[in-house]
Amino acid sequence: MSSAKSYLTADERKIFYSSAGGWGLDAMDICIFSLVIPSLLAAFAIGRGNVGILATAALISSAFGGWLGGIISDRVGRLVVLRWTIAWFSIATIICGLVHGYTTFLIFRILQGFGFGGEWAVGAVLMGEIIRSELRGKVVGAVQSAYAIGWAVALLLFSSVFSLFSGPDAWRYLFVIAGLLGFPLFVMRMRMKLPADYLARMDIARRAHQQASVSTSLWIFSAARISPALPSPR
Repeated sequence: MSSAKSYLTADERKIFYSSAGGWGLDAMDICIFSLVIPSLLAAFAIGRGNVGILATAALISSAFGGWLGGIISDRVGRLVVLRWTIAWFSIATIICGLVHGYTTFLIFRILQGFGFGGEWAVGAVLMGEIIRSELRGKVVGAVQSAYAIGWAVALLLFSSVFSLFSGPDAWRYLFVIAGLLGFPLFVMRMRMKLPADYLARMDIARRAHQQASVSTSLWIFSAARISPALPSPR
């Protein structure tokens, strides 16, 4: 990741760190869930089929989260959505560590999925819009490496937490800590401002889009759809 960073402007670096951090947290959650499956089987007295439902439900909701995140970010701005997807994801992760019933855990796993689905989709679009074309491939590739870092952090947390807390509720501490790690990223994004030239370009494009009277249907595959909605400058 350092090679990409050395060529980036200050604004591009902020987007890089923000996206890499969010994607790393997403990967960390997936790894943590895999590691605590034996604990979940015991805590909720469920079978392997129920664990499969937990995993599948989160993946399905992440697909819808990406779609919804894209739609909303076209209307309220990329950065606004990225701020709240990480907060949404973090709160849902913490609650997963606090609940005592399978059904409630399933509900918040689904909500987690919406959060990290939106995170992936909107973060990728924002990088494509802000990172210069000659560096875009390197930066996107470097951000993808955050996925492996997220898995490494999850393994370190798992080893540490289960060494300190050996009881049946050790997995709960793991989810709570994982959720809390998202809040520094939320604070970072609240302090971030998008580059002025990017805001100006998006404002011009948004007004041109409005004047063209392009279809605003949410179904992007409609034959009547000429071009996607453009984000508002935020």
